[in-house]
Formats: sequence, structure tokens, C-alpha cells
Amino acid sequence: MSKLLLNGVEYQEYAFEDEEELEKAVIENGKFLFGPDSFYIDVKRRVGKAGSHNKGIPDGYLIDLSNLASPQLYFVENELEAHDPYSHVSEQIARFFTATKTSKPAIRDMLLQEIKKDKNLLVSIPLIN
Repeated sequence: MSKLLLNGVEYQEYAFEDEEELEKAVIENGKFLFGPDSFYIDVKRRVGKAGSHNKGIPDGYLIDLSNLASPQLYFVENELEAHDPYSHVSEQIARFFTATKTSKPAIRDMLLQEIKKDKNLLVSIPLIN
């Protein structure tokens, strides 16, 4: 089993049973994984235009405010190593990327709607308040 030593702390490789377990770990450890100025939005909502091949449903969305002058939005896709990175993962990434080019206002509106539903998230994101 692989191990990693970082700042005197030993981390061991962990084999997740399924993607649901992996997603739960990502949600619980979001600040550690993505940084203190990040906000993980745990919602599975389709991006992209209906009827288009350029659409998909990410596992979540990440807003990175580490640079307030240039906030970043990321689509999060949690995958186990069993999925082929070329035929499965790269196709999803391409669909998400294309959706950002064709559906920016819809993505923004959907995320604002989801953020407003979550009072804790709403008060913690500085650009929304």
C-alpha cells in the first residue's frame, strides 16, 4: 500500500468502495482538498443546452476565490480508477468545457439559485453578500 509523508504527517492510500463514498469524502474534506477560499457546491445539475451532445452532469461545482480579482469556477467529477481516463473521463471534461462556452448565463443562474438555497453557503461567499 502506498504512503505519503507530508509535513510530518503520514497519509495512506485508501481504496473507496464506490463513487458515492468518494464523493462523500470530497464533500467532507473540501477545504483541505481545494483550499480555504474554495466553496464546493454539492449539486448534480446538468450543464449545456438541452438536445445538444455538449452537456453533462458534474458531481459538483467548485468556486475558488483565492484571487478575488479573478474568481474561478471548476466542474468536479469524482471518478474511481476503474473508469478509463480517455473514453470516460476525457469525454466528460470535453462536454463540460463546451457547455461553458455555450451556456455561461444558464450555469451562473443555476449556481446562484443553488447558493441561495444553502444559507450557510450564501453567507460564506464574499462576492454574493
